[in-house]
Amino acid sequence: MTFYLLGFATLLVLAELRYKKMLIYLEFLKGRLGKGFYVMLVGLILFDESRKVDMIMGITLVLVGLFNLIVGCMRENQDEYNDYSNRGKYEET
Repeated sequence: MTFYLLGFATLLVLAELRYKKMLIYLEFLKGRLGKGFYVMLVGLILFDESRKVDMIMGITLVLVGLFNLIVGCMRENQDEYNDYSNRGKYEET
């Protein structure tokens, strides 16, 4: 299970760094909503009642994912503005 969690964490780090070769295939990680659902999924996979550290980290990741979902619903257009490929569309001349 740890092997998969390392892969999931690597994908999330690459999405935060906006690694374009990876984001072509994983479009849902571009916005806050996709990242929120993804982090919640990883938190639910990590959640294990027999190990307290895993349980605390799972709850923390679910809360971070929930926060991303709330912010993503409130500021959906802001993610589009911050995308480097779309920056020219929103600049005023």
